[in-house]
Parts: sequence; C-alpha cells; structure tokens
Amino acid sequence: MNMRFANQVNGADYCIHADFYTTVPPAAFAGAPINSFNGLYLTAAKAPIYWNYGSQLTFTNIEMEGFTDDGALFINCENISWEECYTEAFPSNVNTLRFNSCS
Repeated sequence: MNMRFANQVNGADYCIHADFYTTVPPAAFAGAPINSFNGLYLTAAKAPIYWNYGSQLTFTNIEMEGFTDDGALFINCENISWEECYTEAFPSNVNTLRFNSCS
C-alpha cells in the first residue's frame, strides 16, 4: 500500500495519491467508515486525486481548484460516492472525474 497527501505543495503530481494492490472490503474503525473524506479543499498540484484499487470510497463537500493536468482519477475501485463537489479553474479539455475499470 502506498498513500500520500500533498498539502499545498506546488508542483506535486496529486493532492491525494493512493495506490493499493487490491480492493479493501468495507470495515469500521472506531465506529466510522473507512475511506471517507468530508470537507476537502484540493489545490496546488497537477491533479487532485489518483486512487488505484479500493472500495467504499466516500467524498463529500469537496472543492477542487486550479489543476493543470487532469481531474480526479479512480482505477479498479468499487462503490464510490461523490457528493457536493465544486470545481473551479480547470482547463477546458479536462474531465473533472475519470473512472477506469470501476464498479
């Protein structure tokens, strides 16, 4: 497993980079769901999110601003929930969300 967060690091490839080797079955930790993000502001990188493998991903109240290369990319993921997302200053030819081999 490899997961990194870039916090306002100019020139980073992704604000969130999660690279797993298999999907993670749903589980609870101290009563809270895993892979749940609420209230993120993502900026100052080439793209907001790269997530390879995983399940039960929940993103709520997200703002993504000013990316130069691409939008959020999810690969080989299961059960993604994306709610209340706001985007600003994306290049016109960029997809905000991309899903490859996801269910």
